[in-house]
Amino acid sequence: MKTKLAVIAVALLAMSSTTAVNATAIDESLKDKLLAIFAEHPEIAAEAVDRANIKKSAAAKVKADAASKSMVAQLSAADPGQPTIGTRTARNTIVELLDYNCGFCKVMHPRMQEVLAKRPDARLVVVMTPVLGPDSIRLAQFALAANLQGRFVQVHEALYTGQGHQATKDEDLAVLAKATGVDWAKAKSDMSGPAVGRQLDATRKMWEDLDRPGTPHIIIGETTVRG
Repeated sequence: MKTKLAVIAVALLAMSSTTAVNATAIDESLKDKLLAIFAEHPEIAAEAVDRANIKKSAAAKVKADAASKSMVAQLSAADPGQPTIGTRTARNTIVELLDYNCGFCKVMHPRMQEVLAKRPDARLVVVMTPVLGPDSIRLAQFALAANLQGRFVQVHEALYTGQGHQATKDEDLAVLAKATGVDWAKAKSDMSGPAVGRQLDATRKMWEDLDRPGTPHIIIGETTVRG
C-alpha cells in the first residue's frame, strides 16, 4: 500500500510542477487525504521524493547521452580550430572535458597519453571546461590562444607536467609562453579576443548540455566516463 501511495505521490509531484493550466487537474480532496497520510507516515513522502529524483536523474541521463552523441559528431570533424592531440583525421575520436586546475585531470593525463601512443588511429579532442574559478579560465584562455599559434600540444603538456598550472599571472605566463614557443604578446591579446571568447562560450554550452559534469569527463564513441 505504501508503495502505491508513493507512486501516486510521484505523479502529484510531477503534476504540481506543470503549468497552471494543468494544475486544476489535481483533485483537491484526494490531495488533502494524501497529505494527511504523508504527515502521519513521512517515510512514504521520502520514498516518493526518492522515486521522483530517480525519474529526474534518468531523464537527465537520456538528455546527457543525446548531448554526448551530438558533441562527438560535432567534434569528429577535422576542425583546425579545435584543440587536438594526435592526427586530426584519425578514425577514432576521444573527447575530454578538462580543467587545468583539476587534480584528477592531471592524474588522467599520462594515462591518456599512453592510450594515444598505443592507438595511432585515435585522436584526443580537448574541450575546455574551466569550472574551478578565475585561474582555470585564464589557463584555458592561454591554451586556446596558444592553439591559434599551433602550439597547443606544447602548452597542454607543460600545464600538466611542469608548474604551468600555477602560471596565472602575466609574468608567469610570459615565461611559459617562451618555454613553449608561444608569442606572448599575441597570446595575451588573443586571450581576451573574440575567437577565444567564442570558443569558451561554445564549450560552456556543451558542458551545460551534458548536465554540467565534473572533470575529467571523457566520451569515447558510445561510452561516457562521467567526471
